[in-house]
Amino acid sequence: MNASSPPYLATIVGLGRIAWKLEKDSLREKPATHVGALLQEPRFVLGGGIDADFEARRQFHEEFHIPTFETFEQMLKKMSPQLFIIATHPDSHFYYLSRAIEARIPLILCEKPLGLLHQDFSPLLKKAEKRGIRVMMNHERRYSLDWRHAQELLNQGMLGNPLNFYARISMGKSRDPASVLFWDGTHMIDALRFLFPGSWSLKKTWRTHHPNQVMGATLQVGSLSGIISVSNGFDHLVFELEVQCEKGRLRIGNGTWEVWESQKSPFYEGFRSLVKHEEKIWSTTNYFRGVYQDAADCLQNPTKQPESTGWDGWEALKIIRSIQRSYWFK
Repeated sequence: MNASSPPYLATIVGLGRIAWKLEKDSLREKPATHVGALLQEPRFVLGGGIDADFEARRQFHEEFHIPTFETFEQMLKKMSPQLFIIATHPDSHFYYLSRAIEARIPLILCEKPLGLLHQDFSPLLKKAEKRGIRVMMNHERRYSLDWRHAQELLNQGMLGNPLNFYARISMGKSRDPASVLFWDGTHMIDALRFLFPGSWSLKKTWRTHHPNQVMGATLQVGSLSGIISVSNGFDHLVFELEVQCEKGRLRIGNGTWEVWESQKSPFYEGFRSLVKHEEKIWSTTNYFRGVYQDAADCLQNPTKQPESTGWDGWEALKIIRSIQRSYWFK
């Protein structure tokens, strides 16, 4: 199979929820998984799946009728993929990324977070660059139509200069905030870096334990600063970003889209007030489909860099690590 022309051969390691099983969630926007999105991108063909667990391989093969392998090495003996997808637990990301780079697979797509907090990925990413191998991250907000539209609004200056932000995350009462920051905070941190590029720094952290656990941090890029708060006090999912601007406010998140604009106040003479300009539910955001369109574009164009790179994953992981370490040493 020619690496410069489709269809491109893809293989995936880790045959669980994010690989394919979340397609069975009747409420999620589809495609909702790597395999679901890959099968909808005509420039790819799925060649095989890898998992150390026999039952995971059995279920995958029964569903898709394609070869499965117990190890990466077994897969390489049978095929030479142009795209290798890492959908395992973060504790094995470093290993599979290393093996894929050694095997000179042209494009590697890694699930978030990039890896564990103590691991240093910079030498590995530099090695990939030297070999002409591109590493992608599944930071899906960069591909989601609502977040991309938010970026356009902010860049166009319709709401004026951003002044501050407040990011809130919760995965319910049963999830520890430190775990949520690692697993889900990586999406929020990368979304902030997507909306506001630059060199981000950690300014302050705090935490509470009673009645609920809350981890909080103040982050800054340029003159813009704001708060990211992770809590287990809610009985519902919260993933939301509010950006306060000099002429308005943007609120975006899972199931949330609001744009407020400054207008002559209907309540007070001589003042301006915020008036809701737009509110909607994005039933279709194409977040996962966009990931695989970008992957195929990268293989067709050897000079194109992914919209979400391994370096983006590394920067998000470093910010999470700095927040976590601040708590450890307090």
